Amino acid sequence: MTAKILKATHTRVASFLVLIPLVLTAAPVKKSRENFSEIIQKAQNLVLQKNRPQALEVLSAGLKNEKPNSAAFKELKKNLNDMSRMFISEKAQQAYEFSLSLKRADPPQAFVKINDALRAEPENFTLLLEAARQNLMKGDCKAALDLGQTVQKINLLDDELNLVLAQTKICLNDLVGYAAIRDAAQVANSVSWLSLEIERDLKEKNLMKAKEALSQLRKIDKKYPEQHYWAWKIDTEQKVINQESAQDYKTECQNMTLAFYRRFILDPRLCTRVPEVEAFIKSQAQNP
Repeated sequence: MTAKILKATHTRVASFLVLIPLVLTAAPVKKSRENFSEIIQKAQNLVLQKNRPQALEVLSAGLKNEKPNSAAFKELKKNLNDMSRMFISEKAQQAYEFSLSLKRADPPQAFVKINDALRAEPENFTLLLEAARQNLMKGDCKAALDLGQTVQKINLLDDELNLVLAQTKICLNDLVGYAAIRDAAQVANSVSWLSLEIERDLKEKNLMKAKEALSQLRKIDKKYPEQHYWAWKIDTEQKVINQESAQDYKTECQNMTLAFYRRFILDPRLCTRVPEVEAFIKSQAQNP
């Protein structure tokens, strides 16, 4: 009898021991997800170590786990924008500032300097966007698009990027691509966006919409020089001679200070159309 009891007890113990690893396997310890503050701190540490690409990857991954418009999402987005734009070397910042100072008087040398800055910080969001704008100034739409797409890999959530991509699509005469970017972006009522709207409307021969956009532009900033160019261009499309707007555009662009020029830095075509207007003014003088 005693032997049977011992045997039964041994069997129950053995069965219990077999079940132990199964129970342990079925209940793994879950690793808690980092909160957004920890993610931001990790990214900041990486930037301090001059490892910006990894910092931006950390922030981008964190954004994917948050609901849009949540406090965490907004804070991660803000830090992504800030860290992608900041300078981490004095050499790059000096070259950037030098490029901006040369941009109006000596565009080719400004282009050299912005590329010098990019060699020092090839992933810097500020430099990539400025390089794209300077390519648009030159009329090199494809190079501007390549730079914009490089920026997209770093940060998809920036309004300035959307503007540069829209400007590039207009440059490439890709009106469908432009409309897609404009509709997806949170377009601000700015002179830069309205200038694009006018250009698109003129390309589509929609003069009524172009006039409406010009009226909106003038309400926002009457000192924006391109308003005179668009007024002249709209009249030209209607076979109306508008020497006053043409002359105002030429004069304001020629007399513009560097500080005023930098006020409209987001417009790569600012005052680049002066030769076109000068040719018109010259032709009118020859054929009064």
